[in-house]
Amino acid sequence: GSIKGVGCVLVAAALSGVGSGITEWATRSQRRDNYLQTLEMALIGCLILTVNLFLGLADEIAWRDGLFMRWTWLTILPVLSQSVGGILIGVITKIAGGVRKIMATISGLCLTCLLQQAVYGVVPPVGTLLAVPLVALGVYLHASYPPKEDKHKQ
Repeated sequence: GSIKGVGCVLVAAALSGVGSGITEWATRSQRRDNYLQTLEMALIGCLILTVNLFLGLADEIAWRDGLFMRWTWLTILPVLSQSVGGILIGVITKIAGGVRKIMATISGLCLTCLLQQAVYGVVPPVGTLLAVPLVALGVYLHASYPPKEDKHKQ
């Protein structure tokens, strides 16, 4: 149960870091258009979902009723939110870089924790209270002591 969940979170965090690095490299170094790159990533996601469907990895309801049969007009809101968020993250990564984007994310997490306590009177879970400072420390250390440039690469 929980070991599998921790493993999934670790893999997701690692993939997120790799994705951020690739996005920063492609948009800054290679001068790729952010909107085109977002479209490409969306098409790859659609391809993966289609392959999952045809490999039988989707559930029975998706096969029987269709993928969009149970959608309502409210279902489109998270889809649009994720779309706009993906474009904004790409723009932020291109302009500010991956480390600053992560710092903004950490600030957002801290703000979310504070608002959660202020509005709902609920203290964030212990895992969150431990994770946010650890991530902040990691980003600070990375920003303070960046990897040295390899002079032989040039």
